[in-house]
Amino acid sequence: MGIDYTETYAPVVRFETIRCAILYALQRGWDVMQFDVKTAFLYGDLEEEVYMEQPPGFGEDSPHFICRLRKSLYGLKQSPRVWNKTLHKFLVKIGLERLDSDNGLYVRKVQVTLLLTVYVDDLLLMGPSDVCAEVSQQLATEYELIALGPVKYLLGVEILIDRQRRHAIFCQRQYTREVLKRFHMEGCNGVATPEALRAEVSKPSKCDSSPPYRELVGALQYLVSASRPDIAHAVRHLSKYLSNYDHTHYAMAKRVLRYLASTRDYGLVMEFTTATEVQLVCYTDADYANDPDDRKSVSGFVTFVSGNLVSYGSRKQEINAQSTTEAEYMAMNEGTRDLLWLTGLCEELNWVFARPEIRGDNKSCLYLTAKPLRTRHVGTKDMIADIMTKPLP
Repeated sequence: MGIDYTETYAPVVRFETIRCAILYALQRGWDVMQFDVKTAFLYGDLEEEVYMEQPPGFGEDSPHFICRLRKSLYGLKQSPRVWNKTLHKFLVKIGLERLDSDNGLYVRKVQVTLLLTVYVDDLLLMGPSDVCAEVSQQLATEYELIALGPVKYLLGVEILIDRQRRHAIFCQRQYTREVLKRFHMEGCNGVATPEALRAEVSKPSKCDSSPPYRELVGALQYLVSASRPDIAHAVRHLSKYLSNYDHTHYAMAKRVLRYLASTRDYGLVMEFTTATEVQLVCYTDADYANDPDDRKSVSGFVTFVSGNLVSYGSRKQEINAQSTTEAEYMAMNEGTRDLLWLTGLCEELNWVFARPEIRGDNKSCLYLTAKPLRTRHVGTKDMIADIMTKPLP
């Protein structure tokens, strides 16, 4: 609630959903087409009464008059929400439905012959060529649409798709170069790991706001969200100090940049087979009492669809675990929640999947875990989720 507006929230598609949707399209050999809606915020009708001064060049005969806005404008707090509601109404009108698991994903429910992801004014249309052409024409009759062809670059992520091999790569080479340049690290020496082994720093007694620490951590977090799970643990650690940092913490963040400089071509590689059902597997791990300041543990999980990494996370636990088993149990809860979300998405897409599995490396935790999810002990050396809770060796 604010002056001249009430609600401002507008859903956008998750990166995890984009990865799953492209996998879904790869399995079927569909087109993945990209579109941009030009001046999207100008299409929505305002519900509130909003007034503005006349722009320069207008109202010379009546300079004391003001204007009442009928349409949304760029700069209004509610403009993203108004645009999203406007687009939603039109998509429903042409036969698409919004999924409960992700309000940024629309489908044509008749045998799921079309997927549409929405991130503000950036659209990805996935389906057979004739269906994509039909829906894009319908959108073009309502909005000024810029057709960008097969997806190549979306939201700072390069998406390279080979439909014949059912192969896709998600990487951020260009974005990484821009980040390195922004922080004057484009010519730096690379390192083999994003953080030093057991690097421990404490919160300083006084914050030194001179280094652009928050800006750097924000840029790194975007890399984590889109395509770089290998720096998730390091960036989570850096995020602890966003309200209280100094040059020591900034040096730690710059080490991540040095790692990115030597691994800028890294990304997520996805390959799909024509199997009748997909396999959903989540690995979970915990680092007990990891934080030297409050002794809280860290949870980590990585979730795969038929061997393709689609979701991951490295998060500090909210309460203090009393044992390694309890820490692992809470980490398994995080992974289970992610796996349940993924199964819900698959069900809404009518995507046939085998019984989901959640895997951990703590036997005591596995003994405590109940059905229906099947559990399996994984040796420490085979625990893929270790990367989310510990520095790389």
